[in-house]
Amino acid sequence: MTGELCPQGLAPVVDARQGVWDSDLLALHELQQQRGCLRPDDYTAVCVKLGIKPRRVRQLLAEIRGGSMSVAPPSFELTQQHVEVYMACQGRATIAYEMLTAAGHPLPSYETFVRAIRESGSQLRQFARHGAEGLGAYSLYAPWEAPHRNHTWQIDHFEAPNDVIPRGYTVAKLKPWMTLAVDEATRLAVAAGVTAQVNRRGDAVSVCATVADGIRVRQIDGVDVGGVPLYLRCDNDKSFLAGVVVDLGQRVGFEVNPVAPYSGHKKGKIERLGRTVQEQFCLMQPAYSHGPTTAHAKAPFRDTPALGAVEYERRLRQWLYEYNTRVHSSLGCTPLEAWERDTTPFRVAQPEQLRVGLLVDPVRRKVIQRKGVHFEGRYWQSAALAALIDRKVEIHYPIANVDFIEIFYEGKWHSTAWPASELTRAQRNDQLQQRSDTYRRLRATQQAAVRLRTAAQPDETDATVTVAPAPIADDLAADEQDLYDLLAAEDGIDATGDGT
Repeated sequence: MTGELCPQGLAPVVDARQGVWDSDLLALHELQQQRGCLRPDDYTAVCVKLGIKPRRVRQLLAEIRGGSMSVAPPSFELTQQHVEVYMACQGRATIAYEMLTAAGHPLPSYETFVRAIRESGSQLRQFARHGAEGLGAYSLYAPWEAPHRNHTWQIDHFEAPNDVIPRGYTVAKLKPWMTLAVDEATRLAVAAGVTAQVNRRGDAVSVCATVADGIRVRQIDGVDVGGVPLYLRCDNDKSFLAGVVVDLGQRVGFEVNPVAPYSGHKKGKIERLGRTVQEQFCLMQPAYSHGPTTAHAKAPFRDTPALGAVEYERRLRQWLYEYNTRVHSSLGCTPLEAWERDTTPFRVAQPEQLRVGLLVDPVRRKVIQRKGVHFEGRYWQSAALAALIDRKVEIHYPIANVDFIEIFYEGKWHSTAWPASELTRAQRNDQLQQRSDTYRRLRATQQAAVRLRTAAQPDETDATVTVAPAPIADDLAADEQDLYDLLAAEDGIDATGDGT
Protein backbone atom coordinates (compact mmCIF):
# COMPACT_ATOMS: atom_id res chain seq x y z
CA MET A 1 0.00 0.00 0.00
CA THR A 2 1.31 3.40 -0.94
CA GLY A 3 0.37 6.42 1.15
CA GLU A 4 -0.79 9.79 -0.08
CA LEU A 5 1.68 12.47 -1.18
CA CYS A 6 1.89 15.81 0.58
CA PRO A 7 1.29 19.04 -1.41
CA GLN A 8 5.07 19.63 -1.66
CA GLY A 9 5.45 16.38 -3.60
CA LEU A 10 7.36 14.46 -0.94
CA ALA A 11 7.98 10.75 -1.17
CA PRO A 12 5.39 8.31 0.20
CA VAL A 13 5.22 8.62 3.93
CA VAL A 14 3.69 5.24 4.75
CA ASP A 15 4.04 1.77 3.35
CA ALA A 16 2.14 -0.95 5.10
CA ARG A 17 3.89 -3.80 3.26
CA GLN A 18 7.40 -2.65 4.27
CA GLY A 19 6.32 -1.24 7.67
CA VAL A 20 7.50 2.27 6.78
CA TRP A 21 5.54 4.88 8.76
CA ASP A 22 6.01 8.58 9.16
CA SER A 23 7.60 9.53 12.49
CA ASP A 24 4.91 12.09 13.35
CA LEU A 25 2.23 9.49 12.64
CA LEU A 26 3.97 7.00 14.91
CA ALA A 27 4.26 9.67 17.59
CA LEU A 28 0.55 10.35 17.26
CA HIS A 29 -0.09 6.62 17.65
CA GLU A 30 1.96 6.52 20.86
CA LEU A 31 0.08 9.54 22.18
CA GLN A 32 -3.17 7.75 21.51
CA GLN A 33 -1.92 4.69 23.35
CA GLN A 34 -1.00 6.77 26.37
CA ARG A 35 -4.12 8.90 26.65
CA GLY A 36 -6.61 6.51 25.11
CA CYS A 37 -8.05 9.24 22.87
CA LEU A 38 -7.01 12.16 20.69
CA ARG A 39 -8.25 15.71 20.45
CA PRO A 40 -8.92 17.49 17.14
CA ASP A 41 -5.84 19.68 17.71
CA ASP A 42 -3.60 16.60 17.77
CA TYR A 43 -4.43 15.83 14.16
CA THR A 44 -3.54 19.32 12.87
CA ALA A 45 0.26 18.95 12.61
CA VAL A 46 0.09 15.51 10.92
CA CYS A 47 -2.61 16.64 8.50
CA VAL A 48 -0.60 19.72 7.47
CA LYS A 49 2.64 17.79 7.08
CA LEU A 50 1.19 14.85 5.17
CA GLY A 51 -1.49 16.83 3.32
CA ILE A 52 -4.27 14.46 4.21
CA LYS A 53 -7.56 14.81 6.04
CA PRO A 54 -8.18 13.81 9.68
CA ARG A 55 -10.34 10.93 8.59
CA ARG A 56 -7.42 9.48 6.62
CA VAL A 57 -5.15 9.94 9.64
CA ARG A 58 -7.58 7.92 11.75
CA GLN A 59 -7.59 5.18 9.12
CA LEU A 60 -3.79 5.04 9.16
CA LEU A 61 -3.77 4.89 12.94
CA ALA A 62 -6.19 1.99 12.76
CA GLU A 63 -3.82 0.18 10.40
CA ILE A 64 -0.92 0.76 12.81
CA ARG A 65 -2.96 -0.60 15.69
CA GLY A 66 -3.91 -3.60 13.62
CA GLY A 67 -0.26 -4.44 12.94
CA SER A 68 1.23 -3.72 16.37
CA MET A 69 -1.56 -4.44 18.88
CA SER A 70 -3.78 -7.41 19.41
CA VAL A 71 -6.33 -5.60 21.60
CA ALA A 72 -8.27 -2.38 21.08
CA PRO A 73 -7.10 0.74 22.92
CA PRO A 74 -9.05 1.79 25.99
CA SER A 75 -12.14 3.89 25.26
CA PHE A 76 -12.77 7.32 26.71
CA GLU A 77 -14.65 7.39 30.01
CA LEU A 78 -16.18 10.34 31.80
CA THR A 79 -14.60 11.27 35.09
CA GLN A 80 -16.31 12.86 38.06
CA GLN A 81 -14.83 16.22 37.06
CA HIS A 82 -16.23 15.87 33.57
CA VAL A 83 -19.66 15.16 35.01
CA GLU A 84 -19.49 18.11 37.40
CA VAL A 85 -18.66 20.51 34.58
CA TYR A 86 -21.45 18.98 32.49
CA MET A 87 -23.91 19.50 35.36
CA ALA A 88 -22.68 23.07 35.87
CA CYS A 89 -23.49 23.76 32.22
CA GLN A 90 -27.05 22.38 32.79
CA GLY A 91 -26.62 19.59 30.28
CA ARG A 92 -25.10 21.67 27.43
CA ALA A 93 -22.44 19.36 26.04
CA THR A 94 -20.94 21.98 23.70
CA ILE A 95 -20.30 24.45 26.51
CA ALA A 96 -18.94 21.73 28.80
CA TYR A 97 -16.53 20.55 26.09
CA GLU A 98 -15.22 24.07 25.50
CA MET A 99 -14.73 24.69 29.23
CA LEU A 100 -12.86 21.43 29.75
CA THR A 101 -10.67 22.03 26.69
CA ALA A 102 -9.82 25.57 27.88
CA ALA A 103 -8.88 24.17 31.29
CA GLY A 104 -6.37 21.82 29.68
CA HIS A 105 -8.19 18.54 30.23
CA PRO A 106 -7.21 15.81 27.74
CA LEU A 107 -10.38 15.17 25.76
CA PRO A 108 -11.12 13.19 22.62
CA SER A 109 -13.07 14.61 19.73
CA TYR A 110 -16.37 16.33 20.44
CA GLU A 111 -18.30 13.46 18.90
CA THR A 112 -16.59 10.97 21.21
CA PHE A 113 -17.28 13.19 24.21
CA VAL A 114 -20.98 13.43 23.35
CA ARG A 115 -21.11 9.68 22.73
CA ALA A 116 -19.69 9.05 26.17
CA ILE A 117 -22.35 11.26 27.72
CA ARG A 118 -25.09 9.40 25.87
CA GLU A 119 -23.71 6.04 26.94
CA SER A 120 -23.78 7.17 30.56
CA GLY A 121 -27.59 6.99 30.47
CA SER A 122 -30.61 9.19 29.99
CA GLN A 123 -31.03 9.92 33.68
CA LEU A 124 -27.81 11.99 33.83
CA ARG A 125 -28.82 14.10 30.85
CA GLN A 126 -32.43 14.60 32.02
CA PHE A 127 -31.43 15.50 35.58
CA ALA A 128 -28.80 17.96 34.33
CA ARG A 129 -31.38 19.69 32.16
CA HIS A 130 -34.68 19.38 34.10
CA GLY A 131 -33.76 18.38 37.65
CA ALA A 132 -35.96 16.07 39.70
CA GLU A 133 -38.86 16.36 37.25
CA GLY A 134 -36.72 15.09 34.39
CA LEU A 135 -35.28 12.31 36.53
CA GLY A 136 -38.79 11.24 37.52
CA ALA A 137 -39.86 11.03 33.90
CA TYR A 138 -36.97 8.64 33.15
CA SER A 139 -37.40 6.44 36.22
CA LEU A 140 -39.26 3.20 36.82
CA TYR A 141 -42.29 2.96 39.08
CA ALA A 142 -43.98 -0.15 40.37
CA PRO A 143 -47.53 -0.14 38.93
CA TRP A 144 -50.48 -0.07 41.31
CA GLU A 145 -53.79 -1.62 40.39
CA ALA A 146 -57.05 -1.53 42.30
CA PRO A 147 -57.72 -4.98 43.81
CA HIS A 148 -61.33 -5.21 42.65
CA ARG A 149 -64.13 -3.33 40.94
CA ASN A 150 -65.64 -0.32 42.72
CA HIS A 151 -62.51 0.01 44.83
CA THR A 152 -61.40 3.29 43.26
CA TRP A 153 -63.00 5.54 40.67
CA GLN A 154 -60.98 8.21 38.89
CA ILE A 155 -62.85 11.35 37.82
CA ASP A 156 -61.91 14.54 35.99
CA HIS A 157 -63.26 17.39 33.82
CA PHE A 158 -62.38 17.85 30.13
CA GLU A 159 -63.27 20.66 27.78
CA ALA A 160 -64.60 19.22 24.53
CA PRO A 161 -63.05 20.78 21.38
CA ASN A 162 -66.46 21.11 19.70
CA ASP A 163 -68.94 23.93 19.39
CA VAL A 164 -72.37 22.98 20.77
CA ILE A 165 -75.66 24.86 20.88
CA PRO A 166 -76.84 24.94 24.53
CA ARG A 167 -80.40 24.21 25.54
CA GLY A 168 -82.79 27.08 25.02
CA TYR A 169 -80.65 28.69 22.30
CA THR A 170 -80.73 28.51 18.51
CA VAL A 171 -77.62 30.45 17.46
CA ALA A 172 -75.28 30.76 20.45
CA LYS A 173 -72.40 28.28 20.58
CA LEU A 174 -70.05 27.19 23.33
CA LYS A 175 -67.59 24.43 24.16
CA PRO A 176 -69.15 21.93 26.56
CA TRP A 177 -67.40 20.38 29.53
CA MET A 178 -67.35 16.61 30.00
CA THR A 179 -67.14 15.02 33.44
CA LEU A 180 -65.92 11.42 33.09
CA ALA A 181 -65.47 8.68 35.69
CA VAL A 182 -63.70 5.34 35.16
CA ASP A 183 -63.34 2.29 37.36
CA GLU A 184 -59.64 1.74 38.04
CA ALA A 185 -59.69 -2.06 38.17
CA THR A 186 -61.78 -2.83 35.07
CA ARG A 187 -61.27 0.37 32.99
CA LEU A 188 -65.08 0.60 32.72
CA ALA A 189 -66.39 4.10 31.99
CA VAL A 190 -68.96 4.09 34.79
CA ALA A 191 -70.39 7.60 34.35
CA ALA A 192 -70.30 10.67 32.14
CA GLY A 193 -71.90 14.09 32.30
CA VAL A 194 -72.02 17.00 29.85
CA THR A 195 -72.27 20.62 31.04
CA ALA A 196 -73.36 22.83 28.14
CA GLN A 197 -74.51 26.08 29.72
CA VAL A 198 -73.47 29.68 29.16
CA ASN A 199 -70.74 30.92 31.52
CA ARG A 200 -70.51 27.59 33.30
CA ARG A 201 -67.92 24.85 33.33
CA GLY A 202 -67.81 21.53 35.14
CA ASP A 203 -68.58 22.30 38.79
CA ALA A 204 -69.47 20.53 42.03
CA VAL A 205 -73.06 20.01 40.91
CA SER A 206 -71.83 18.23 37.79
CA VAL A 207 -69.52 16.06 39.89
CA CYS A 208 -72.32 15.02 42.26
CA ALA A 209 -74.70 14.31 39.39
CA THR A 210 -72.10 12.27 37.50
CA VAL A 211 -71.09 10.21 40.54
CA ALA A 212 -74.72 9.61 41.52
CA ASP A 213 -75.50 8.46 37.98
CA GLY A 214 -72.62 5.99 38.12
CA ILE A 215 -73.70 4.65 41.52
CA ARG A 216 -77.24 3.83 40.37
CA VAL A 217 -77.43 0.17 39.42
CA ARG A 218 -78.45 -0.39 35.80
CA GLN A 219 -77.81 -2.99 33.14
CA ILE A 220 -75.49 -2.89 30.13
CA ASP A 221 -76.07 -5.84 27.82
CA GLY A 222 -77.60 -7.76 30.70
CA VAL A 223 -74.76 -7.04 33.15
CA ASP A 224 -75.47 -5.13 36.37
CA VAL A 225 -73.27 -2.05 36.53
CA GLY A 226 -73.05 0.47 39.35
CA GLY A 227 -72.59 0.47 43.08
CA VAL A 228 -70.77 2.67 45.57
CA PRO A 229 -66.96 2.96 45.25
CA LEU A 230 -64.65 3.06 48.23
CA TYR A 231 -62.52 5.95 46.95
CA LEU A 232 -63.03 8.75 44.47
CA ARG A 233 -59.63 9.81 43.11
CA CYS A 234 -59.48 13.31 41.65
CA ASP A 235 -57.24 16.35 41.40
CA ASN A 236 -57.30 19.42 43.66
CA ASP A 237 -59.92 21.32 41.70
CA LYS A 238 -62.40 22.92 44.09
CA SER A 239 -65.33 21.28 42.28
CA PHE A 240 -64.17 17.87 43.55
CA LEU A 241 -63.48 19.03 47.11
CA ALA A 242 -66.70 21.02 47.56
CA GLY A 243 -69.00 20.40 50.49
CA VAL A 244 -71.78 18.86 48.39
CA VAL A 245 -69.39 16.22 47.05
CA VAL A 246 -68.12 15.38 50.52
CA ASP A 247 -71.71 15.30 51.78
CA LEU A 248 -72.68 12.86 49.03
CA GLY A 249 -69.70 10.68 49.98
CA GLN A 250 -70.79 10.64 53.62
CA ARG A 251 -74.34 9.72 52.62
CA VAL A 252 -73.52 6.78 50.37
CA GLY A 253 -70.14 5.74 51.78
CA PHE A 254 -67.16 6.79 49.65
CA GLU A 255 -64.10 8.91 50.42
CA VAL A 256 -62.76 11.70 48.22
CA ASN A 257 -59.04 11.06 47.64
CA PRO A 258 -57.29 13.97 45.85
CA VAL A 259 -53.81 13.38 44.46
CA ALA A 260 -50.85 15.68 45.06
CA PRO A 261 -50.73 18.86 42.95
CA TYR A 262 -49.23 18.42 39.48
CA SER A 263 -49.37 14.63 39.79
CA GLY A 264 -51.53 13.68 36.87
CA HIS A 265 -49.76 10.34 36.56
CA LYS A 266 -51.42 9.25 39.80
CA LYS A 267 -54.78 9.29 38.02
CA GLY A 268 -53.47 8.31 34.62
CA LYS A 269 -56.40 6.08 33.65
CA ILE A 270 -58.92 8.92 33.59
CA GLU A 271 -56.38 11.15 31.85
CA ARG A 272 -55.94 8.52 29.16
CA LEU A 273 -59.70 8.07 28.80
CA GLY A 274 -60.15 11.82 28.40
CA ARG A 275 -57.48 11.90 25.71
CA THR A 276 -59.10 8.94 23.91
CA VAL A 277 -62.49 10.67 23.98
CA GLN A 278 -61.02 13.83 22.48
CA GLU A 279 -58.99 11.98 19.84
CA GLN A 280 -61.61 9.47 18.74
CA PHE A 281 -65.02 10.92 19.60
CA CYS A 282 -64.62 14.70 19.49
CA LEU A 283 -62.48 14.54 16.36
CA MET A 284 -65.35 13.03 14.33
CA GLN A 285 -68.09 15.38 15.59
CA PRO A 286 -69.22 18.55 13.78
CA ALA A 287 -67.80 21.98 14.63
CA TYR A 288 -64.40 20.57 15.65
CA SER A 289 -62.32 23.54 16.86
CA HIS A 290 -58.82 21.97 16.72
CA GLY A 291 -58.79 21.22 13.01
CA PRO A 292 -56.37 22.68 10.42
CA THR A 293 -56.92 26.17 9.05
CA THR A 294 -56.57 27.63 5.59
CA ALA A 295 -54.20 30.37 4.40
CA HIS A 296 -56.94 32.92 5.13
CA ALA A 297 -57.33 31.73 8.74
CA LYS A 298 -60.55 29.89 7.98
CA ALA A 299 -61.46 26.78 9.96
CA PRO A 300 -63.39 24.50 7.60
CA PHE A 301 -63.87 21.78 10.22
CA ARG A 302 -65.21 24.24 12.78
CA ASP A 303 -67.54 25.96 10.32
CA THR A 304 -69.73 22.87 9.99
CA PRO A 305 -73.22 23.02 11.61
CA ALA A 306 -73.01 22.51 15.37
CA LEU A 307 -75.00 19.92 17.28
CA GLY A 308 -77.45 20.64 20.05
CA ALA A 309 -76.45 19.82 23.61
CA VAL A 310 -78.95 16.93 23.85
CA GLU A 311 -77.77 15.28 20.62
CA TYR A 312 -74.11 15.79 21.54
CA GLU A 313 -74.65 14.09 24.90
CA ARG A 314 -76.54 11.24 23.25
CA ARG A 315 -73.66 10.61 20.84
CA LEU A 316 -71.14 10.70 23.67
CA ARG A 317 -73.02 8.05 25.64
CA GLN A 318 -73.30 5.89 22.54
CA TRP A 319 -69.55 6.16 22.03
CA LEU A 320 -68.89 5.27 25.67
CA TYR A 321 -71.09 2.20 25.28
CA GLU A 322 -68.94 1.14 22.32
CA TYR A 323 -65.82 1.85 24.38
CA ASN A 324 -67.05 -0.40 27.20
CA THR A 325 -67.86 -3.22 24.78
CA ARG A 326 -64.66 -3.30 22.72
CA VAL A 327 -61.38 -4.99 23.60
CA HIS A 328 -59.09 -2.88 25.79
CA SER A 329 -55.39 -3.15 24.97
CA SER A 330 -54.27 -3.44 28.61
CA LEU A 331 -56.96 -5.96 29.57
CA GLY A 332 -57.13 -8.36 26.65
CA CYS A 333 -60.92 -8.20 26.90
CA THR A 334 -63.64 -5.59 27.00
CA PRO A 335 -64.08 -3.47 30.15
CA LEU A 336 -67.59 -4.87 30.49
CA GLU A 337 -66.25 -8.44 30.43
CA ALA A 338 -63.64 -7.53 33.04
CA TRP A 339 -66.40 -6.06 35.19
CA GLU A 340 -68.54 -9.18 34.80
CA ARG A 341 -65.67 -11.54 35.66
CA ASP A 342 -65.05 -9.68 38.92
CA THR A 343 -67.43 -11.25 41.41
CA THR A 344 -66.84 -8.70 44.18
CA PRO A 345 -70.28 -7.69 45.48
CA PHE A 346 -70.99 -4.01 45.24
CA ARG A 347 -72.82 -1.79 47.69
CA VAL A 348 -76.16 -0.40 46.58
CA ALA A 349 -77.23 3.12 47.56
CA GLN A 350 -80.85 3.96 48.35
CA PRO A 351 -82.70 6.51 46.17
CA GLU A 352 -83.04 8.96 49.06
CA GLN A 353 -79.26 8.91 49.51
CA LEU A 354 -78.69 9.95 45.91
CA ARG A 355 -81.16 12.84 45.78
CA VAL A 356 -78.40 15.28 46.69
CA GLY A 357 -76.75 14.30 43.40
CA LEU A 358 -79.68 15.32 41.18
CA LEU A 359 -79.73 18.36 38.93
CA VAL A 360 -82.32 21.04 39.66
CA ASP A 361 -84.53 22.51 36.96
CA PRO A 362 -84.23 26.32 37.27
CA VAL A 363 -87.92 26.81 36.35
CA ARG A 364 -90.67 25.91 38.80
CA ARG A 365 -93.30 23.86 36.97
CA LYS A 366 -97.04 23.83 37.49
CA VAL A 367 -98.88 20.55 37.94
CA ILE A 368 -101.46 20.44 35.17
CA GLN A 369 -104.73 18.67 35.94
CA ARG A 370 -105.19 15.26 34.32
CA LYS A 371 -101.70 15.47 32.73
CA GLY A 372 -99.13 16.03 35.46
CA VAL A 373 -95.85 17.95 35.18
CA HIS A 374 -94.46 18.90 31.77
CA PHE A 375 -90.67 18.48 31.58
CA GLU A 376 -88.27 17.67 28.75
CA GLY A 377 -91.12 17.44 26.25
CA ARG A 378 -93.05 14.81 28.25
CA TYR A 379 -95.64 14.67 31.00
CA TRP A 380 -94.71 13.03 34.29
CA GLN A 381 -97.09 11.53 36.82
CA SER A 382 -97.17 9.77 40.18
CA ALA A 383 -99.92 8.55 42.45
CA ALA A 384 -99.26 11.27 45.04
CA LEU A 385 -98.96 14.10 42.50
CA ALA A 386 -102.72 14.62 42.34
CA ALA A 387 -102.58 16.43 45.69
CA LEU A 388 -100.42 19.18 44.07
CA ILE A 389 -102.60 19.96 41.04
CA ASP A 390 -102.51 23.68 40.14
CA ARG A 391 -99.44 24.17 42.37
CA LYS A 392 -95.86 24.89 41.33
CA VAL A 393 -93.20 22.35 42.20
CA GLU A 394 -89.43 21.93 41.84
CA ILE A 395 -88.03 19.19 39.61
CA HIS A 396 -84.80 17.34 40.41
CA TYR A 397 -83.55 15.00 37.68
CA PRO A 398 -80.49 12.80 36.93
CA ILE A 399 -77.76 14.06 34.63
CA ALA A 400 -78.25 11.17 32.22
CA ASN A 401 -81.00 8.73 31.27
CA VAL A 402 -83.83 10.87 32.59
CA ASP A 403 -86.29 8.03 33.17
CA PHE A 404 -87.60 9.48 36.44
CA ILE A 405 -87.79 12.83 38.23
CA GLU A 406 -88.06 13.77 41.87
CA ILE A 407 -90.81 16.23 42.84
CA PHE A 408 -90.00 18.74 45.60
CA TYR A 409 -92.64 21.02 47.08
CA GLU A 410 -91.76 23.91 49.38
CA GLY A 411 -88.20 22.65 49.69
CA LYS A 412 -89.15 19.11 50.73
CA TRP A 413 -89.24 15.92 48.74
CA HIS A 414 -92.77 14.93 47.79
CA SER A 415 -92.75 12.00 45.37
CA THR A 416 -91.06 10.31 42.41
CA ALA A 417 -92.69 10.73 39.00
CA TRP A 418 -92.37 8.69 35.79
CA PRO A 419 -93.30 9.43 32.17
CA ALA A 420 -97.09 9.30 31.84
CA SER A 421 -96.91 7.40 28.57
CA GLU A 422 -94.66 4.72 30.07
CA LEU A 423 -96.45 3.94 33.34
CA THR A 424 -96.56 0.29 34.27
CA ARG A 425 -99.75 -1.53 35.15
CA ALA A 426 -98.87 -1.38 38.84
CA GLN A 427 -98.29 2.37 38.66
CA ARG A 428 -101.63 2.88 36.91
CA ASN A 429 -103.35 0.80 39.57
CA ASP A 430 -101.68 2.93 42.25
CA GLN A 431 -103.11 6.05 40.66
CA LEU A 432 -106.54 4.42 40.47
CA GLN A 433 -106.30 3.38 44.11
CA GLN A 434 -105.31 6.91 45.08
CA ARG A 435 -108.32 8.36 43.23
CA SER A 436 -110.61 5.78 44.84
CA ASP A 437 -109.29 6.56 48.33
CA THR A 438 -109.70 10.28 47.73
CA TYR A 439 -113.28 9.76 46.51
CA ARG A 440 -114.14 7.58 49.49
CA ARG A 441 -112.81 10.16 51.92
CA LEU A 442 -114.63 13.06 50.28
CA ARG A 443 -117.84 11.02 49.73
CA ALA A 444 -117.85 10.06 53.41
CA THR A 445 -117.65 13.74 54.31
CA GLN A 446 -120.50 14.43 51.92
CA GLN A 447 -122.59 11.67 53.51
CA ALA A 448 -122.09 13.22 56.93
CA ALA A 449 -123.23 16.57 55.54
CA VAL A 450 -126.36 14.98 54.02
CA ARG A 451 -127.22 13.31 57.29
CA LEU A 452 -126.82 16.60 59.07
CA ARG A 453 -129.26 18.30 56.69
CA THR A 454 -131.88 15.54 56.81
CA ALA A 455 -131.76 15.19 60.59
CA ALA A 456 -132.33 18.89 61.24
CA GLN A 457 -136.02 19.88 61.83
CA PRO A 458 -137.38 23.25 60.79
CA ASP A 459 -138.49 24.16 64.36
CA GLU A 460 -135.22 23.09 66.02
CA THR A 461 -132.54 25.61 66.83
CA ASP A 462 -129.71 23.08 67.32
CA ALA A 463 -129.02 20.49 64.62
CA THR A 464 -128.29 16.98 65.85
CA VAL A 465 -126.39 14.47 63.76
CA THR A 466 -128.41 11.30 63.26
CA VAL A 467 -128.25 8.28 61.02
CA ALA A 468 -129.57 8.95 57.52
CA PRO A 469 -132.57 6.98 56.28
CA ALA A 470 -131.80 3.71 54.54
CA PRO A 471 -132.84 4.78 51.03
CA ILE A 472 -130.35 7.65 51.06
CA ALA A 473 -127.49 5.40 52.23
CA ASP A 474 -128.31 2.93 49.44
CA ASP A 475 -128.15 5.70 46.86
CA LEU A 476 -124.74 6.78 48.11
CA ALA A 477 -123.35 3.23 47.87
CA ALA A 478 -124.68 2.95 44.33
CA ASP A 479 -122.96 6.23 43.38
CA GLU A 480 -119.64 4.88 44.69
CA GLN A 481 -119.89 1.72 42.58
CA ASP A 482 -120.70 3.83 39.52
CA LEU A 483 -117.50 5.80 40.14
CA TYR A 484 -115.40 2.62 40.17
CA ASP A 485 -116.92 1.60 36.84
CA LEU A 486 -116.23 5.02 35.35
CA LEU A 487 -112.58 5.07 36.51
CA ALA A 488 -111.99 1.62 35.11
CA ALA A 489 -113.47 2.61 31.76
CA GLU A 490 -111.23 5.71 31.53
CA ASP A 491 -108.00 3.80 32.36
CA GLY A 492 -108.85 0.71 30.35
CA ILE A 493 -107.79 -1.59 33.19
CA ASP A 494 -109.45 -3.76 35.81
CA ALA A 495 -110.66 -1.69 38.75
CA THR A 496 -112.60 -2.86 41.76
CA GLY A 497 -113.53 -1.34 45.04
CA ASP A 498 -110.46 -2.82 46.76
CA GLY A 499 -108.00 -1.16 44.32
CA THR A 500 -106.59 -4.41 42.86
